[in-house]
Amino acid sequence: MIIEHSKAPIVLAKDFRRMQQKEIVTIRGFWDSQVIPIRQRIRENKYKQGDGSEGFTVIDRALNIAAWSTCYEYAPKNEYGCANSGLYAWDEEKSRQKATFTDLKEASLIVKDAARFLGASLVGIAEYDQKWVYSTWYDFSTKESIPAEFPFPVKSVIVIAVDTDYRGCLTSPSLISSAATGLGYSKMAETARKMATFIRMLGYNAIPSGNDTAISIPLAIQAGLGELGRNGMLITPEYGPRVRLLKVLTDMPLQPDKPITFGVSQFCMKCKKCAYSCPTGAIPLDSKPTMYGDSMSNCDGVLKWYTDPERCYKFWALNGAECSNCIACCPYNKWSSWHHGLTQRLKESIRDKPSVKKAEKNDSGIEKNTVPSEPGTSMADQSSKKREYNIVDYAICKAAAAISDYTAKDNCFVIHEQDLCEWSSKHNQSKMKFQDATQASFIVKRAAMFLGANLVGIADYDKRYMHSGLSFEPKSVIVMGFVMKDETRYINSSIIATASTGLGHSQMAGTEKKVATFIRELGFKAKPCGDETVPSIPLAIMAGLGECGRNGLLVTKEYGPRVQLCKIFTDLDLEPDIPIAFGLKDFCVSCAICSEVCPAHAISSSSNGSEFDKSVDTEKCYRYCVENNTKCYKCIISCPYNKYTSWADELTESMANLSMVSSKNKPEPALGFKKYIINENILKTWWKKE
Repeated sequence: MIIEHSKAPIVLAKDFRRMQQKEIVTIRGFWDSQVIPIRQRIRENKYKQGDGSEGFTVIDRALNIAAWSTCYEYAPKNEYGCANSGLYAWDEEKSRQKATFTDLKEASLIVKDAARFLGASLVGIAEYDQKWVYSTWYDFSTKESIPAEFPFPVKSVIVIAVDTDYRGCLTSPSLISSAATGLGYSKMAETARKMATFIRMLGYNAIPSGNDTAISIPLAIQAGLGELGRNGMLITPEYGPRVRLLKVLTDMPLQPDKPITFGVSQFCMKCKKCAYSCPTGAIPLDSKPTMYGDSMSNCDGVLKWYTDPERCYKFWALNGAECSNCIACCPYNKWSSWHHGLTQRLKESIRDKPSVKKAEKNDSGIEKNTVPSEPGTSMADQSSKKREYNIVDYAICKAAAAISDYTAKDNCFVIHEQDLCEWSSKHNQSKMKFQDATQASFIVKRAAMFLGANLVGIADYDKRYMHSGLSFEPKSVIVMGFVMKDETRYINSSIIATASTGLGHSQMAGTEKKVATFIRELGFKAKPCGDETVPSIPLAIMAGLGECGRNGLLVTKEYGPRVQLCKIFTDLDLEPDIPIAFGLKDFCVSCAICSEVCPAHAISSSSNGSEFDKSVDTEKCYRYCVENNTKCYKCIISCPYNKYTSWADELTESMANLSMVSSKNKPEPALGFKKYIINENILKTWWKKE
């Protein structure tokens, strides 16, 4: 049972003092002579060839580097605690007009709805509490402590949790579980950037923060996300400790959430499973928590179980990968199951949606909370039908595209060779040898799904769909599909549709980067492409992802037309998938709903099945979107093949997970350093067909 409290259940000693950031064990690796060798060995291990044992193969290593790639390159050193850099930059564009809200409750509802839309698994709001901000920050360039001073008075802290891959976590302490951790850190950086952009576009200041600036766990407890466990981690009701935390500090007034308890402390007193599963004995077996720890990297003066961070960090170096045993073995660890999804959908169906209410007008007859439409498109500037953006809608649109704007620049408008979509990145000179093209295809598709794709197919390289700028002769094309957010089903033609498109481009940019990195680390060349250079739909059809519908879009069996596409050219020889047919063309000949609902009259109602790729007047479609300053999804939303994630799908996935969670291994108290794999069954079958 979850109980709400008016005050966070955190007990402090009278002599409690704020930590200096330099005392954190990972940062001590930059200045403390006892920890520097540990950090150096961990860094060397990142790029070492795997030793070939289960969980430490060349393929596992490539997956790990790929999963961490966004964090390493676009949020440098944030895993250690480096602030104000890359995706976590503080000084970014802010709207000159502030959004106004009815009250703090409305503002908080909108902020939390936006956070979930932008990628948060959980979100809560806490009042700013200085005691959890480091007393001094560590400057990684000078290797000196600096004053902890924000550039504006912080009022609220938005705390966000992103869940990590459930099955990957259970392979701890392997490189696969390290990849799950790295994917979490990459998601943290991407979500922090998007959420900070949203707040800034509302007219307020925002500082995105990952492992820097302040201690995340007590802020998450104050924000009502969970309780502190024996393993020193936040335990949430939804996912247990299987989350990574980020926060956005802002001067925007928000209504804080209430802290919660649900019996974690009492359970941890008796359980001790994490302590038994720890390879180094770094988690105490004491029945009750204490006020003080034995390490300078402990935050003393708080009633809790104190772990030994030095022993933990040392094991990472000896093991050759991060360890997540204390997360994976926790009985509170949960996957996203069908009943969780059903409960969330019921909550959403009755929750107020203030962000879509009709805008009020001021005394001059102008809508409140509106900003001028974005300049730059001549047709839109000349149009007399331009729609005023609601500030909240404008903010969510800018936030959704924040990653593609930052990393892939204008990739969605036929520009390539930039950042995440760059074509000239280095690749490993030692090529991985596969048994055959079938095995290679399975491994690549398995990695792509893990790294963020919803659909993956392989097509042979076809010179009809080529780009003259390729510096090598490709053999295969990996086509990936990304499902548009479910929120699009409610919105029809609005600026939120544009946000959904932007969110898709951001997701594509990040996943393209990771999958291309994976292939390059296997020793092959990889050139990612989004919407530019080569049309995606013919390649997706060749790759067996679906058929072309009357609306001119790819229609998939799994999601209908509600997908966005990107592809990667590679010289890795992969087995192509077989194109599929599931009766779509015959259905579309008799349906024509998309043609009837199209506000631009851009879809022909008379085309036969062989002409669907030519049935859309793209000029009419584009003109309508520009004149209305939005994207139009009516041909997607109205399609009878359009499908959304159902509780039945989630139940099927949950039952599959349930069949794999049991492990024959029984943990015993750790004596010294010894490797204990949480679930060997998953580890052994990770790269094998089930």
